Amino acid sequence: MVMPAQQGKSDASESFKAMVDWTCLRYDMHKFVGSCAIQNLASMKLMQKCGFSQEGLMRSHYCIGDSWVDEYVMGLVASER
Repeated sequence: MVMPAQQGKSDASESFKAMVDWTCLRYDMHKFVGSCAIQNLASMKLMQKCGFSQEGLMRSHYCIGDSWVDEYVMGLVASER
């Protein structure tokens, strides 16, 4: 989670990109997979900014309170970063 005062300053995307790059170099990763609730547009945009693309939609994937939540599945093939 990014503190409200730090949101929109590209800190999260720079950190996330650095983590992806480091993981690729350290562990020779082939693919990354992420997910977020479809209502969480900030997380979706962050993943897209870092090269992830939507690969699927998990309908009614988990429950929060009394509501079932749909979830986007995002992917990034390491060679495409």
